[in-house]
Amino acid sequence: MPLLPNPVAMAAVKFVGYAAVGHLVKRRASDRRNIWLFSAARVFLGWVIAAGLGVGLMRFGDAWGESWGPIYYALLTVPRFLVWAILIRVWFRPLGGNPSTLCWAGVGTGVSTAIDLVFFKIFEHVPLLAVPFC
Repeated sequence: MPLLPNPVAMAAVKFVGYAAVGHLVKRRASDRRNIWLFSAARVFLGWVIAAGLGVGLMRFGDAWGESWGPIYYALLTVPRFLVWAILIRVWFRPLGGNPSTLCWAGVGTGVSTAIDLVFFKIFEHVPLLAVPFC
């Protein structure tokens, strides 16, 4: 039986990772808002955008064949960076203005990418990270 990534487990891992980034940004920001709400907002927006982009790109999946996964993931990097930048700027207002915001958005995008790459590499081997699909 094929396995798929467990969306609840993935959201939980991302929630913790995003809260860690929020904690780092918060220490160097003028607004010191709640990192847990920040993390929840970031996870929610990420799922909404990824689902929307995924549904939109599925129409082209047959044309791209086996290369559709990497193409989808590469296209996801741009909205991922923008969501990080907007949320960090609005939520924390980092000291240093826009350059600092863009730097933190790069850090957040890197964390998001690292979580995805590790999660997708190991989910089939860790029982709690996968769900069966029939």
